Amino acid sequence: MAIVINGSGTVTGLAVGGLPDGTVDDGTLATDSVTAAKIPAALENTFVSGRKNMVINGGFDVSQRGAYTSATAISGADNYYLDRFNAYNTIAATIQHSTGYPQTQSKTMKLAATATGSGYIRSMQQIETDLTGYEVTLSAWVKSNNSNARLLIHDGGWGDSSTAHTGGGSWEKLTTTFTVSSSTLKCTILIGSSTHGAVSISSGDYIEVSQVQLEIGDTATDFEHRSYGEELALCQ
Repeated sequence: MAIVINGSGTVTGLAVGGLPDGTVDDGTLATDSVTAAKIPAALENTFVSGRKNMVINGGFDVSQRGAYTSATAISGADNYYLDRFNAYNTIAATIQHSTGYPQTQSKTMKLAATATGSGYIRSMQQIETDLTGYEVTLSAWVKSNNSNARLLIHDGGWGDSSTAHTGGGSWEKLTTTFTVSSSTLKCTILIGSSTHGAVSISSGDYIEVSQVQLEIGDTATDFEHRSYGEELALCQ
């Protein structure tokens, strides 16, 4: 017997105690009574599938060149310390690989000034995928005591998009969205201007970052955790 709900809310076809045993088939439901599911856009935007993070080692799990558990002086331009992130500084600074930010179950990278002056401190990763024409979103957890600490997306067409930290010394989730105009795309963590220029920096100023993620779209979603083996293979 089919289960029927009439216009006044009366239900017929139910056995005492609940639904009858058996499967739901074309005799149980009227033809075309089930239509496409209506999922709210706000919920649909949180759905994720497949590999989405185009930043390699965004959780800083891999460090093939050294432990860097103690602050290590950054020397020269565009040198690699933590995997796939190069460092560049015009103010004397150190880099440190920490055990991390417990709330995100990820390790961190910390850049800290050891001198005072006008300049910048940055670490950057160039994205291997050509994303010309795509809208992308960069996100990360950031902690700093300098309000010029920021996330910045930059491409070869000299377009920029950045979001700055408050400088209050607490962890903040920063995101910035950008439409890519060139095949060269770089994701940068820095204390500097919105165009990666010089700012006033004091000795002891720092920026610490965890869970760096770049994904297609205008919404920052949850961080994609990959296994250590997969992350190591990508780094290599």
